[in-house]
Amino acid sequence: MGSPDAVREPTLTEANARAAFTDAAARVPDEPPPDEACDGTGVIIPGGGERYLPGAWLTTALLRRLGCALPIEIWYMGAAEMPDRWRALLERLGASTVDALALRARHPTRWLGGFELKAYALLHARFRHVLLLDADNVPVHDPSFLFETEQYVTGGAIFWPDYGMGRPWLPTGALSRSHPIWELTGVPYRGDREFESGQVCVDRRRCYRELALADWLNQRSDFWYRYLWGDKDTFHLAWRKLQREWAMPARDPIDLSGMAMAQCDFDGRIVFLHRNGAKWSLGTNPRVPGFTHEDLCFELLDELRAALG
Repeated sequence: MGSPDAVREPTLTEANARAAFTDAAARVPDEPPPDEACDGTGVIIPGGGERYLPGAWLTTALLRRLGCALPIEIWYMGAAEMPDRWRALLERLGASTVDALALRARHPTRWLGGFELKAYALLHARFRHVLLLDADNVPVHDPSFLFETEQYVTGGAIFWPDYGMGRPWLPTGALSRSHPIWELTGVPYRGDREFESGQVCVDRRRCYRELALADWLNQRSDFWYRYLWGDKDTFHLAWRKLQREWAMPARDPIDLSGMAMAQCDFDGRIVFLHRNGAKWSLGTNPRVPGFTHEDLCFELLDELRAALG
């Protein structure tokens, strides 16, 4: 959904995109404004609407079952995406809800859709230390420990790898040396692994410039998504453009029957299961071989169905 108050600007084209991105990189703010909260540690889950609310509730419930005591925010877009009965169920789990469309009054944005919401939420969440989880991404362990890892403490950002060039038939395998995105952004190709943004761990204060630049790309998704698979590599490009490094676990994601991908921590232990090929629903959910806590997830879904009546 676009913003009615969007600032008029020249239409991005292949001829002017590089200059526009370079100019945006030079103008991003160094840190959050003084009147914006940036404190503490928490989890944000973009997950409103019928398609994503079951997963958002399930991920929240599982976090609590695994002992995660961090505050959790569920981000959505407009009242229709967060019916009162769902809000009440989430609040029982200690989660709060954030309407991104209402937040635009304070933080205008040119465009806001599903993929774009992730960058917007990371930029404007109230926490300083943020773990973003997709609504279809469930933890295997309490992920709070990630904020204490040497890699996070040192660099302030953890990203996880996508399948990338190992799966060239997928859209995620597109960012080869010859891809036009390098010329369009002025970012030199260096063979980095592509990002998979089903989970992001970031220090907003230290990485505010990079988050703001990633948000700039997503606000202009009508152009940039022609060359990128949604939001995921907007973070990669923003970090590269501003010459800031990030931490990334060495182990590649593990494909679970094409229905989920397992992501590991820095010790090679599976920590997230991103069910991107078989999103949770209140109807029938297929079994995924190798999916940790699957029986517990099915029990929680039964609990959710009963609560909804």
